[in-house]
Amino acid sequence: KNLGITKLKYKVNLENLEKINEENHDFRVFEIENPEGVLMPNEVQYLYTAFRPLECKNYKLELPIKVSDIEGVVQNISLRLNGVGYQGEENKPKEVQFYEDLPKCRAH
Repeated sequence: KNLGITKLKYKVNLENLEKINEENHDFRVFEIENPEGVLMPNEVQYLYTAFRPLECKNYKLELPIKVSDIEGVVQNISLRLNGVGYQGEENKPKEVQFYEDLPKCRAH
């Protein structure tokens, strides 16, 4: 959420995401739909991610995000993604909810 009085820009550095995808046969295990954008004052922006595992294993990823205004970088933050690939409903991991108002999915 942009708590300031000026617009902010954000940009996710996708280098680590591209690396993990390359390590998985150039398959897009993780994908971010909106890796950059602008937030007006008081606006909230969610980063929409897709996770499509190839194998039954843990996938972990950290993505740096630069937040800037008209003067330059205001803040560097990180987004940590953790996904678990599984097979069969009996092996399904417990889903973790971070925030009550966080949307589970987005229709295109």
